[in-house]
Amino acid sequence: MTKLSLYLLILLIVVILDIVVFQSGVIILIAGLLLASLIITAVIMKSSESEQNRRKEIIDNGIETDGVVTEVHYLATYQSHIFYDFTDHNGKKYEISERIGWESWKYKKGQRVPVFYEKNNPQNCTIITGKEK
Repeated sequence: MTKLSLYLLILLIVVILDIVVFQSGVIILIAGLLLASLIITAVIMKSSESEQNRRKEIIDNGIETDGVVTEVHYLATYQSHIFYDFTDHNGKKYEISERIGWESWKYKKGQRVPVFYEKNNPQNCTIITGKEK
């Protein structure tokens, strides 16, 4: 084997290894990104599920009263917020901000809304957005 053939063989091996390692690196990177996406999605879904459970518990067992929408922040994401006031059974007034997601289009300033709250902790309250059913 000549020197040139040896150099070409070494070069070919390096190129093949480089391609294999590079492709493996890309595959590992893609697999890592997919795994991270799955983990983030699971955390968001679990958080959303526990929030829905909290809201359902308040609606099922809480006290219902009327509230008034004071403001709605429409955001491009599902994180829109509604601001509303209500008065509890003791006559104390509360000003609340609640994330309501895509349901924000339903609400206008001054609109009356049913509010549900815990008797012993009125700040733990919610409105019905349609996701509780």
